[in-house]
Amino acid sequence: MVLYHWLVCGIAIHVAMACTYFEIRPGPSVPTLVANTMEWMVPTQPGGWRAVVHPGQGSASPTCHGGNGWVGRYAYFSMENPALMDPSMNASTDGMNQHGLTFSGHAFRGGASYTPLKNRSQFRLCGEQLGVWAVTQFKSVAELVEALPSVAVIIAPHTTSQPGLQWAFADGAGGSVVVDYMGGALEIHENSVGVLTNDPVYSWHLYNLDNYVGLSNRWPRPGIGAVPTEAGPVPQVVGHGFNLVGLPGDFSPPSRFVRAYYLREYGMQQPPDSVEQSMVVATGLLNSMHILQGLSLIHI
Repeated sequence: MVLYHWLVCGIAIHVAMACTYFEIRPGPSVPTLVANTMEWMVPTQPGGWRAVVHPGQGSASPTCHGGNGWVGRYAYFSMENPALMDPSMNASTDGMNQHGLTFSGHAFRGGASYTPLKNRSQFRLCGEQLGVWAVTQFKSVAELVEALPSVAVIIAPHTTSQPGLQWAFADGAGGSVVVDYMGGALEIHENSVGVLTNDPVYSWHLYNLDNYVGLSNRWPRPGIGAVPTEAGPVPQVVGHGFNLVGLPGDFSPPSRFVRAYYLREYGMQQPPDSVEQSMVVATGLLNSMHILQGLSLIHI
């Protein structure tokens, strides 16, 4: 079983596209919790972001030239904001279907259209509809991964300020992948760390985690003898928090990826034994990723 938890972040106009996704996986007796911030260019207004339920067997029209529509099999709900996209467009960046398959779309600047090498008359999907299409067609990550290589995806040219998307998918059986179309090639990554932010490519973020191996959740030890001085013995620990010196605190995608991973792992040293405890851990992590108004104002 999977539950979804969002923090809808209201920030100023001309803001960041900087969502941070992570999974809380306590174990077989407690449902997996999937969490994501929702920093998508517009300030949060009353009635802006909303959870919308879509019944099964609904039809969807393409949102791009050359794309195909489809008829859904499964019901789903999604987070939608009319200020970002017309609700009639059948496109959303976050949601979950009746079987627990979840999707989360994230700004990504390396994507390009993908066409399978064989059977060029195949189904053609508009890139921004990948998440909704997936949850209306499949019950699990395994089913989706099997189908994706045969589906052509149309991705419009994009810029730094108007990026494309990469996707995180997860299910109640523990399946979790990151999907992108880097340079026009389909790439499916096992999301073994359960985190996704934005650029660069997912595998780069995995290597980057090694750069912070010196972090710890234990009381720091200097490893050398103290020297008596007029200020007292030095070096010595003078307060809490020094164990995380070096943890990046900015809001760039690499820093948010590192922060989400390490803080979650430390917070899970005593795994939650209930959904309520998982919500506490997830909410604390979401708050640590929140981009305050005024911190990201200029579009490139």
